[in-house]
Amino acid sequence: NTDIESAAVHVKSGHFDDPASRAGLAHFHEHMLFLGTDKYPKEEEYEGFLSRNGGSSNAYTDMEDTNYYFSVAPLDHSSGDDNDDNDESENDDDTEEEDGVSAALTGALDRFAQFFISPLFNPNMVQRELKAIDSEYKNALSSDMWRTYMLLKSSSNPKHPFSKFGCGNYDTLTNFVNVGNSGKEEDGGARNDLIQFWQEKYTGSNMKLCVYGKASLDELQKVVEQTFGDVRPGLPKSTSPTPSSSSSSNKQLFTTESTKYNNAVAFPPSSLSKIQEVIPVAEQRTIKILFATPPLDDEDIVDSRPYRVLSHLLGHESVGRLLFF
Repeated sequence: NTDIESAAVHVKSGHFDDPASRAGLAHFHEHMLFLGTDKYPKEEEYEGFLSRNGGSSNAYTDMEDTNYYFSVAPLDHSSGDDNDDNDESENDDDTEEEDGVSAALTGALDRFAQFFISPLFNPNMVQRELKAIDSEYKNALSSDMWRTYMLLKSSSNPKHPFSKFGCGNYDTLTNFVNVGNSGKEEDGGARNDLIQFWQEKYTGSNMKLCVYGKASLDELQKVVEQTFGDVRPGLPKSTSPTPSSSSSSNKQLFTTESTKYNNAVAFPPSSLSKIQEVIPVAEQRTIKILFATPPLDDEDIVDSRPYRVLSHLLGHESVGRLLFF
């Protein structure tokens, strides 16, 4: 049993998929999904429902992945205090409770699922979210961790997507066009690119859903099918990458290395054996040693996970070890 119920959707798409002309699009897309859907057009509908049910939500955009998640603490809403205009889920509260799935989790899943079924990408919200992205970017400029990360990116192979500017800012997302407060002016094609990104990347074959609740697996599955059943299936994906001819001719030990991004290597030999010295914003003394490693999901090491052994040896704090001092 659990007092908290939750769910998460993991999308196999991140800022590596940003188009060259729209740095930060995946990050911007993550922001815009929260701002209304066809079924629940009100901006505050999702967050408001979670808040009334003792829950919260968040999301993050990574290099190859984007994750959305929420939690609720099921409460007794039998008194009918929920004043939502959209009451499709609430009308079935009694049935849901009898089936063992809380009204809180069912209602949250119904609202959550619409992100991946019918988001609005409301043009009136574009300007505000562009400014929110730009604010994140400007705040990060004084972060030493972020600055060294950007330095690392800038020293990588420009033909590899690791070199992309994943955060984005107002200029990169609008092609230096002022959207205007109404959001109805020319936006440099940002909204059209958002819709295209969603259509291409946000399909069932590119996503995974995890639901954690009090009910039985059969009961949870039934609610998932009811709420997420209209997610577009997309095309089946290949489970094993095909090694390129160049990698075979080079007799690489790890067959998937450099095969994913047009054979581009993020850090080729010319980018290694380098020392970079940085003057930090804050007073600190830090040393970072970075190693180029083979893909962690390569079939030759996915089971043995040798990097865990290296991590243990380097991170052990016993007497005489590096981290002991």
